[in-house]
Amino acid sequence: MFLAVYLLSATELHQLLRLPVLVVHFFEHKQEQPDLSLWQYIKIHYAAEVVVDADFERDMQLPFKSVSHGGTSTVAAIVAPVYPFVALPFNQHRETFIERPVHFTSAAHLSAIWNPPKSC
Repeated sequence: MFLAVYLLSATELHQLLRLPVLVVHFFEHKQEQPDLSLWQYIKIHYAAEVVVDADFERDMQLPFKSVSHGGTSTVAAIVAPVYPFVALPFNQHRETFIERPVHFTSAAHLSAIWNPPKSC
């Protein structure tokens, strides 16, 4: 039910509710021109240029002939990625040593450049 309400109010699907007007208007044209086929009727009202004639207001009541909703609605669905949880084995006795290269300079030595100059 919610889907139907949404589609009829937020999209142009509500134009399908005008289909009975299409059928009745076809029979009105059929009374005036008995040899008119359904394909010719559709071609006159949808494929040809818009002609302002005596039944122009009735033609504009046909489905998909006029726009009745000026706004649009947008629905954004953002789905967070799912990462699998990997349990790594815990080793209590593992020790990691980082060996310093021979040319390593201590950060304490580098901070000495910010000291004021010393007199000799």
